[in-house]
Amino acid sequence: LYIQGKDLVIEKALTNFFSAVQECNLWEDNSSVLTKTIGIQALFDVLDFILKDFKKDRNISVIYFKERIETWSKIDFTDEFFKVYSAVGRRRIFNSYRVLNNDIDISKLPLDDQEAYKILFNEE
Repeated sequence: LYIQGKDLVIEKALTNFFSAVQECNLWEDNSSVLTKTIGIQALFDVLDFILKDFKKDRNISVIYFKERIETWSKIDFTDEFFKVYSAVGRRRIFNSYRVLNNDIDISKLPLDDQEAYKILFNEE
């Protein structure tokens, strides 16, 4: 979209995505990793992932984004598992989105993280 000069579409997508994040209460707790730098970076990773379907879906409404991220609201992003302030923490946040949206199975994630994801998602 950037290369095509679609600045208004980009602005609308960003505004609507972060409105959806707020409406899903993902920023409700200031101790949540989503309010920190790696959390914001991971949110942009998720937005990029969602927008890969833009050509097919042509939808960037708040409702559309809420439907895509609302499953995330059941995760405790204050958990120490996510509080690794590096690429590892960013990856864990992003992978939590992918697992909850059936894009990847927990068994495909790093072995060291699999048990923690199972506990977080109550899949013991």
